[in-house]
Amino acid sequence: MKKLLILMVLVGLIVCGNVLTATASGGAANGARSGQSAAVTELTILWAKWPPADALQSLAERYTQETGVRVNVIQEPWDTFPQTFFAEMDGQGTAYDMVVGESMWLGKGAQAGYYLELTDWLTTEGVAGSLVPSTLASFAEYPAGSGRYWAYPLSGNLFGYAYRRDLLEDPKKIASFARKHDYPLGVPEDFDQLKEIVEFLTKPMDGIMGIGLYTAMDYQSLTPGIITAGFQSVFFSFGADWHDAEGNIISVANAPEAAAAVQYYQDLYRCCTALGAADADYETVLTTYSKGLIALAMLHFGFAPLFRNPAINPYADVTDFFANPRGTDGNRYAVLGGQGISVVSFISPERQAAALDFLRWLARTDVQAEWAALTGTTCNKDVIESEEFLSSSPLHAAYAESLNHIKDFWNVPQFAELLAIAQKQLHNFVIERTDPAQKVVDNIAEFQSRILQQAAAQ
Repeated sequence: MKKLLILMVLVGLIVCGNVLTATASGGAANGARSGQSAAVTELTILWAKWPPADALQSLAERYTQETGVRVNVIQEPWDTFPQTFFAEMDGQGTAYDMVVGESMWLGKGAQAGYYLELTDWLTTEGVAGSLVPSTLASFAEYPAGSGRYWAYPLSGNLFGYAYRRDLLEDPKKIASFARKHDYPLGVPEDFDQLKEIVEFLTKPMDGIMGIGLYTAMDYQSLTPGIITAGFQSVFFSFGADWHDAEGNIISVANAPEAAAAVQYYQDLYRCCTALGAADADYETVLTTYSKGLIALAMLHFGFAPLFRNPAINPYADVTDFFANPRGTDGNRYAVLGGQGISVVSFISPERQAAALDFLRWLARTDVQAEWAALTGTTCNKDVIESEEFLSSSPLHAAYAESLNHIKDFWNVPQFAELLAIAQKQLHNFVIERTDPAQKVVDNIAEFQSRILQQAAAQ
């Protein structure tokens, strides 16, 4: 705690110092320099419509009180959020000063010139050092391994699971499970155990099924496709990947491990999901869980506070969380669904400087501690490692553990086309049960490889 307080003071001293700006190659980024933000009294941030955006607006009220600068968080429904932002950027618009963009947008945003490069700002002001390294690489860096950054990692949303503790700790269920298995009923250590536990908890005659899976086709073009995001929790853990280190897809995305992962996901869907699960998004799984219809729920951590809210979930007091189980190779993988906050390159130098002032304030350890209390998904290293964070919610330990195992979908300008292929093929197989599993991953690999080949030829 003493170390945390000292860091807060040091960061506060930095905030009071001269304004340093982000640069693309050592010079001032788009002319944004110290002192130019004084005349700006209002800033606008675009984000999707969901609880973390409400939390950001609430946190920004503190910034207004401290500085007099009003920050407006404009919330756009998820299904129109990407189109709204990219339409504005394609016209070099200035309606938004910042955007909390998806991690997969980094390639497109950087290459198309939508984002102000933040490399120098993050590194020279020590902000990069305050972040969990995996979040800097996942939510800010493009190209991968380049050390060039385009966002401040804000919301490190990952994927894990919520579960009914009263069910997994019920003495009768524990005894019954022990008669059939050589390990205790509880949080699964691997995916074999996950499937066996979910099957055991599936009791249709009692009105409860084992698990809620993400299966929806929503957000399939420019944000993380829901069924793809959920499936990746299994996909990576089975030893599969979308490509190798050289970007090759064939024989990688359609390897036997990939086919096994697709079949496993379909098996879970067929045996253990509730009625109406064919198009389940984040809210659907939460609703099904809160009605007592499922024992475990696949979870986007950004929605975890809703699971802990008794006004929404009657089982909030017996709800706990766990990170993605270990895979066949013994490793754990956490699929990310997080966002970084980027500065729009088309706004004036004065507004860029004002936006950086806000990000500088947002990066303070004391502010990130408050952000963590509101959302549970900070990327600040000292906050995450603090006893206060780890002990304040059952979510936080699972989140902190997951940050060390981040793995994601393609982060290239063509990600939307690649994602659309995965969405369609996965949904058709898991829900409609068409074609063998190997054929499904063969199709994904072939179509995705063709998309990247065509892009390289242009």
